[in-house]
Amino acid sequence: MTDNYRAAKADARAEKARAKAMRPWFKKKRFIIPLALVALGIIASVGSSGGGTKDANANDNASATTAAND
Repeated sequence: MTDNYRAAKADARAEKARAKAMRPWFKKKRFIIPLALVALGIIASVGSSGGGTKDANANDNASATTAAND
């Protein structure tokens, strides 16, 4: 009886390993984690670069107004 239990348990583990190995490439951790990190980096760079142009234009307008008033 113990041998049957061990064999069944070994078969279950083997089946789980086969199913894990047959997953598509995009469902594996080694692809999901780096892709998530790259996406996070892209989102952070896009979010931080958006405000730079408004401040530069505001400074240009302020100096132009000051120069015109002098």
